[in-house]
Amino acid sequence: MLAAVTHELAGLLGEEPRGTWATWETIEQGWYSEGGVAPAAQPTGTHPPLVTLVASEGRPPELVTRMLTCVADTLARELGLEPGNVFVAFEEVRPGRLYTGGRVVGLD
Repeated sequence: MLAAVTHELAGLLGEEPRGTWATWETIEQGWYSEGGVAPAAQPTGTHPPLVTLVASEGRPPELVTRMLTCVADTLARELGLEPGNVFVAFEEVRPGRLYTGGRVVGLD
């Protein structure tokens, strides 16, 4: 599932998959409640995976929309969830506030 997300997103951006990262953290049973319900297993229609997509600032709004949709659709497909049962937030990192690839990005 993580490989699918990184490959789909990298493809959308026209980048090599090795520059797109994903991590997964499991929330313990009973520690995720939606409307007072804390199920023992992931329902297909509720309790969406909570995703934070972090990227450098400055992408056009249309691209951000496509990135959010790409991640959400890929996760729903790979996890067997109902369409739309994924929560994805986009966080922009200002220039000079991100170190990767041996340099601080945006200080060129």
